Amino acid sequence: MRRIRYAEIVLGEPLAFDCYDEQENFLLQKGQNVTSERQLESLVARGFALKSSSGGEGHNKTSNNKPPKDEKSPFGILEHCKNHVRALFSKIKIDCGIKLPERVTFDALKQSYRETIRNLDAGKPANFQEQVLNVCKGIQDLCKSDADATLGAIHLGHVCRYTTIHPLHKAVLSELVTTHLGFSRHERLSILAAALTANISILDMQELLHARKEPLSKVQMDMIRLHPQLSAEMLLELGVKDNLWMQTILQHHERANGGGYPCGLKGTKFSRDAQILALADIYSAMITPRAYRDAIHAKEILRKLFLSRDTTVDGELVQTFIKVLGIYPPGSFVKLQNGESAIVTRRKVNSPTTPMVRSVIDAQGVPLATPISRDTAMKPFAIFDGIPRNKIIKIDSHSLWDYMAAA
Repeated sequence: MRRIRYAEIVLGEPLAFDCYDEQENFLLQKGQNVTSERQLESLVARGFALKSSSGGEGHNKTSNNKPPKDEKSPFGILEHCKNHVRALFSKIKIDCGIKLPERVTFDALKQSYRETIRNLDAGKPANFQEQVLNVCKGIQDLCKSDADATLGAIHLGHVCRYTTIHPLHKAVLSELVTTHLGFSRHERLSILAAALTANISILDMQELLHARKEPLSKVQMDMIRLHPQLSAEMLLELGVKDNLWMQTILQHHERANGGGYPCGLKGTKFSRDAQILALADIYSAMITPRAYRDAIHAKEILRKLFLSRDTTVDGELVQTFIKVLGIYPPGSFVKLQNGESAIVTRRKVNSPTTPMVRSVIDAQGVPLATPISRDTAMKPFAIFDGIPRNKIIKIDSHSLWDYMAAA
C-alpha cells in the first residue's frame, strides 16, 4: 500500500491502477476517470492508496506485494509529470514562429491566436487550468520527497523534447527557491504553473531553435519578444484566471536594468515572482545541451549569474538561488583531489562547497562497477574542480540516490 500522488492521475483520463483506502477496501477500478480537481483533492486528502496486484481475476487482496520503488522515486514521479506535460501540450500546440510573414504585429498575432484556439474544438482541454495545477502538485510532491535526487534528475536527464523538459526544470527550480523563501503553497502553485506554460505560444518554434546552429532571423526575434504576451493570450482563451500566474509569465523576460521585454520594466516594477522564474529559465536553458554547444557546467552558470546580479535580477535573489542549489548542485560532475571523477548526490545545508558525491570513474580513468560514496569535506576527496559531463559512462540515477529501478 502507498499514497497516491497528484502526478499519477491525469484528470479525465482512465486510471492506470486499482485504488483502495487505508483499510484496503476497494474503491476505484482501473480504467475509471477522476473528473474534477475537487474529486482529486478529496482522494489525496483522505489518504486513498494504490494497492499493487499479483494478477488473477477480481480485486482480491495480496500479501506483502510492494509496488516497484521507481513509482515512488523522484525519477518515477518526474517521468509521470513529463508524460502529462507532453500529452497536455499536444492538445494545444499551435504551429507558430516557423512560417511567419516578414512583417507581423502583436494585434494581428493575438487575433490569429484567438481564432486558432477557438477552432481547436474537441482538442481544446475543458479543464486546462486544473490539469496544469495537477502537474504542479506532482512537482511539489517530488521536491518535498527528495530535493537532491530531483535536482540530480534535472541535471542528468535531457533525453526528451526540449519543450517538455525545459518547463519542468524551470518549475522544479522555482519550487525549491520559493519554498526556501517561505512562499505559501498557493503562491508556489501559481509560479510553477507560469513556469510550465510561459512558452506555450512558441512550442514549435522553440523546438526548431533548440536544434539549429544559425542566428535567429529578425521575424523570429520579434516572435520571441512577443511570446510572453501571446502565451498570456492563449491562457486566457484556455480559461486561466489566476492573476499571479499571468503576471509572472508577462514579466519573466523583463530584467532589473530595464533591458528585458516585452515592456522594459526596471527595478521594483519587475516582480520577485517573475525574477525567480527568470533565473530558473536562464539556468535551465544553460544546463541543457544545444545543437551548437554542450551543456554548461552548473558552477560556471552560477558564477555568470553572480557576476550579472542586479543587471538580470535582484542581487540578493541571485545569492539565494545559488545558496539553494549549492556551488556544486546534485547531478554535477566533479574531479576529486585523489583523481577520481564523481557525481554530486547530496547538498549540505551549512557547507555548500563540500557536498556528498559518488565516484563513478577511478583515478586511472576506468569506470567503477559500483559508485563509491565520498564525503568531499575529507581532504583526499575534496573537490578539485567541476568538469564536463562524461558522455561515455552509463549513469544509473536510481543507484546513485539509492532507489530501486522498476523491474
